Amino acid sequence: MISLAWLFFLTVNGIMFPILPIYIHLLSESYIYVGLINALPALMFMVMSFIWGVISDKIGKRKEIIFFSCSIGALMYFSFDFLNAESLIVMRTVQSVFLAGAYLVPALLTEYFPEEKGKALGNFQRFGALGWLIGGLGAGYLYNSGYIFVVSGLLTLIFAFLMMTIEEIPKSAFKEFYFFKFGNFKVLTYLSLATIVLITSAGIVSGLFSVYMKGFGVSEINIGRVSALTGLCVALTISLAGKICDTFGSEKIFVFTSFSYMWIWIALSLTNNMVIFAIIYAIPAYSFFFTSTNSMAANATSMEERGRGIGLVNSSMWLGNFAGPLIGGFLAQLFNIPLAFKFAGFLCIFSTILALYLRRVYKR
Repeated sequence: MISLAWLFFLTVNGIMFPILPIYIHLLSESYIYVGLINALPALMFMVMSFIWGVISDKIGKRKEIIFFSCSIGALMYFSFDFLNAESLIVMRTVQSVFLAGAYLVPALLTEYFPEEKGKALGNFQRFGALGWLIGGLGAGYLYNSGYIFVVSGLLTLIFAFLMMTIEEIPKSAFKEFYFFKFGNFKVLTYLSLATIVLITSAGIVSGLFSVYMKGFGVSEINIGRVSALTGLCVALTISLAGKICDTFGSEKIFVFTSFSYMWIWIALSLTNNMVIFAIIYAIPAYSFFFTSTNSMAANATSMEERGRGIGLVNSSMWLGNFAGPLIGGFLAQLFNIPLAFKFAGFLCIFSTILALYLRRVYKR
């Protein structure tokens, strides 16, 4: 049931990801606004992913927080059609405060599989990738129909209600509770730093990819299909990624992932052929990133601390998703989009160095 619920949530992400940057660009005609519609919500996700994790550890409950926060976030979608560019950015930012609660789901999941976290996360994210595939395929059609935000709100509500049907493993509420004192501090610190840098690079590319393709005359429907292709590739590889992480070690796979992203982003900057661009963009490095980072965070924390551990990794991801679109938007506005992609590849040098150091201090 957890995986089915996640499918609905990631379907909405698959819808929003390729279309929202195009929508805000049409409203504002500004790459800066394209950066802001991705960056400011990511800032809220960064703060609130950790805070929702802290609250869930403190009270010993997760599914109630997910239901409460995501139900409020879902209702906000119904206002999007009536907003101008500036108001939409503000509403999307406020909405992200509540939707961040959804990222407690991996913490909830790993409590059921203490010995095979990588495999469990891989199987779980396969449903998320399937949702991304469905969302991407439908995004262009929903955009043209005018019901894109209404459908997104309804699907998010379904996700929230499905989560309430989960039987959660009982956890003790802490009597002595430390906000930042939890888990293996050194591992979590280097994991978070490497994640911030790597996802900053990814945020640069993901914030601009749909606008870049639109500039070459690619339709919204085909842009959605490209996004769906990434979901399909992740769906086909995520279970394998989980097994590989359990077999060879998540810390080694994380190094490989960071190094791979460097060449993927550089390759994107070197082609004007949109078919080749789509094929490169769909390389499923995210399968290995998601599984390795969440598995390491779960291993570095106890079950009672896992909300904070997973929340810290999610906050690191969202900090990267905040910085990346801002950097990408400014670089695209001042120079051009291919240069922004090259800069994203350059950042991966530093994430790979941090990942190599993390491998030295990490113990399974």
